Amino acid sequence: MSIELNCQDQDIQQEYAKRQRLDTIFSKTLSKARTILKRKCSDSSSSESKRLDINHEYSGLEGVKLPPIQLPVFHGDYLKWIEFKDTFEGLIHNNKVLADIQKYHYLRASLKGDALKIIQSLDFSAQNYNSAWQTLYNRFDNSRILVNNHLKALFQIENLNKESALGLRSMIDSVKKHLFALKSLQLPTEHWDAIMVYLVSGKLDKFSSREWEKRKIDNSLPSLNEFLEFLKNRADFLETIELSNVTKPDYKSNYQDKRSRSLLTSKSRSCNFCKQNHLIYLCEEFLKFSVAQNWDKIKQLNLCRNCLCTGHSYKQCKSFGCKICKAKHSSLLHENKPSDIHVNDNSSINFNPNNDSENEPNKIKLSTNTSENNVNRNEIVLKNNCSNNNYVLLSTAKVRVYDRYGNTHIARVILDSESQSCFITEDFLSKLDLDTNRANI
Repeated sequence: MSIELNCQDQDIQQEYAKRQRLDTIFSKTLSKARTILKRKCSDSSSSESKRLDINHEYSGLEGVKLPPIQLPVFHGDYLKWIEFKDTFEGLIHNNKVLADIQKYHYLRASLKGDALKIIQSLDFSAQNYNSAWQTLYNRFDNSRILVNNHLKALFQIENLNKESALGLRSMIDSVKKHLFALKSLQLPTEHWDAIMVYLVSGKLDKFSSREWEKRKIDNSLPSLNEFLEFLKNRADFLETIELSNVTKPDYKSNYQDKRSRSLLTSKSRSCNFCKQNHLIYLCEEFLKFSVAQNWDKIKQLNLCRNCLCTGHSYKQCKSFGCKICKAKHSSLLHENKPSDIHVNDNSSINFNPNNDSENEPNKIKLSTNTSENNVNRNEIVLKNNCSNNNYVLLSTAKVRVYDRYGNTHIARVILDSESQSCFITEDFLSKLDLDTNRANI
C-alpha cells in the first residue's frame, strides 16, 4: 500500500519487480542458512559419537602400563643415519607438545661417540636445539656418502662357505635393508633386479647355488623378489633339516665312544698272576708251570678257568671254551696243550716258504733253549695250509641310499666283516651331494 501511495502509476510495475527479486534472494539465503546449520549439527553429533566410541574403546587400557619407547642411539654410522633420523623426527623433533629444551635433552641422550662430539660445543639451551639438530643433519645427511656406504655394504655381503639357514636369512635381511635405504635416497632400485640377483647368487654356497641354477627353467631373467623367495624357502628347508639333525641320536659318536672305552680297558688290564702290564696268557711266569700247577694257581687266585679273568665263575662265562677239546676251560689248561710254550729271548723260528710239495703243508718250527724237564713242551710245529689262489670272494648287496634331500639312490656295496674303513666312489658321492672333510688314514 505504501508503494502504491508514494509511487506514480508508471513506477508501480518496476517497484513490484524489485520486491519480487528481494523476496527470492531472501528465501534462497534462508534456505542456505538452514542447510549449513543442519550440517554443523550433524558433524558435531558425529564427532561426539566418535569421541565417545574412542573413549569406550580405550577405557579398558587405563589400568595397563605400557613400556616406555626407547629412543634409538646413534654413534655416527652412516648406515644407521636414515633409521635414526626417521625415528627421532617422528617421536621428538616433530612433536608439538615438547618444548625445545626437552627435545635438546632427548637429542643429546640419543647420541654417542663421534655423533655426540659434533654438538658438544653448543651450550645446552632451548635456543640451540635447532642449531644442534641442523648441524647433525648437515653432517650425516649427505646423499653421496650414504649411497656409497650402502652400495659398499651390498658388495661386501659375506660369502656362504657352507649351507646355513642363519646365513641365508642374514643375507636376505641385508639386501632388503640396504635397497630400502637406497630407494629412500631417490635411487631407481626397482630396475636393479638383474644386477642384484647376479651379485648375491655369486655369494651362495655351492649346494644352494646348484639348487638355484636348477630352478631356471627358461632363459628369462628372474626378478629379485623371485630370488629372495627362493632364499627364504631354502632357509626354511635347511632349518628343518638342522632341527631334525639335533634331535637325531648320534649313533656313530656313541659307537666311537664305546670303542674308545673298550680299547682303553684292554690296554690298562693287568695280569692276574704277576700283576704286570700284560694279559695272563702272555705271562712268562704263568706259562712255565705245568698244566697241573696252572690248575692249582687258577683255583688259588679264584679265576675263571675258561677266560682266566676275575669277577665270575666258569659257568657264567660267555667266552669260548678250549679250542682243542671244546670243554669249558682255557686251552692253556688242556692236558696236551699246544700253547704250553716257554718263550724267551733265545727263541728262533724256522720257516720254509718254498716248499713245493702240494701234499705237505708249510711248517713253522719254534724251538727254544730250556731245561731238559720241559723238552717235550718247548717244541711245536705250527701247520698252515697255504694256497696258491690269490682270489677272495666277498658278498655284495644292493641297497637304497638317501641323499641330503631325502631322495633314494640304488648302490652296490661290498660286505667285508674284516674291513676297518668304509669307502665310497667320487661319482656316487656327487650323486648324494654330501659334504667332505679331509682326514688322515
